[in-house]
Amino acid sequence: MTARLIVGWGNPVVGDDGFGWRAIDLLEGRLHAREDIDLRKSSTSGMRLVEAFLGYDEVILIDAAITGEPVGTVARLDWSSAGGGWTDRGGHDEPFLTALARGRTLAPDRFPRRITVYRCAIERETQWRDGLSPAVEAAAHESARRVLEEIEEGIAVG
Repeated sequence: MTARLIVGWGNPVVGDDGFGWRAIDLLEGRLHAREDIDLRKSSTSGMRLVEAFLGYDEVILIDAAITGEPVGTVARLDWSSAGGGWTDRGGHDEPFLTALARGRTLAPDRFPRRITVYRCAIERETQWRDGLSPAVEAAAHESARRVLEEIEEGIAVG
């Protein structure tokens, strides 16, 4: 299996939901030469996203979610055994936790041994707009920094 997949999940034309994509933009400059790391942006369904996880030792998912926490709050979640700390949200054709459970069950030999999530709290977007709010832009920088620290310190895989 390939070492790592880092995915920014969301929709960059729905304001703060573009958090994951922005974090990947920030990581690309630092990680583009790493052969053991694949970087992707995705706005696909939960099941398609989980399909993309197959064959990797580790996945780091960077996403925004409506959590009720202050906008821009970043949480690091370990989903190696379950999807703790996540609330399924609309906008995808299958709830993500359902897709995650199916992937783990249907392809256990190809499923990542570790899934780490960097989740940024956002509010519900009511209109299409480009760009992130200042709090979520800062959170994208924080998340990118924390992912780089994990990789450099060998915390995430190793």
